[in-house]
Amino acid sequence: KAAAIVSAGGGFGGARSHYHLRQVGVFLDLHFVNKPEFYLNAFQPPAKFDSDGNLIDEDSKERMKQVLLSLQAFTLRLQPKN
Repeated sequence: KAAAIVSAGGGFGGARSHYHLRQVGVFLDLHFVNKPEFYLNAFQPPAKFDSDGNLIDEDSKERMKQVLLSLQAFTLRLQPKN
């Protein structure tokens, strides 16, 4: 299974969770997208989320889009050829 990890935290918490989730994923036989990686410091200005928890930062939205496009391409490469 293809997978990507995205985190939104403060300080180094998100980066550390990335590393730990990759370790767990190896045991579960997941195949992770290696790049782009996306760590979002949710507490650093400017505001990244609105009061409902929606991502509003345009740069972060673009980075998220790149992660998802990379995951889509990686998933297609992992599918068996008929």
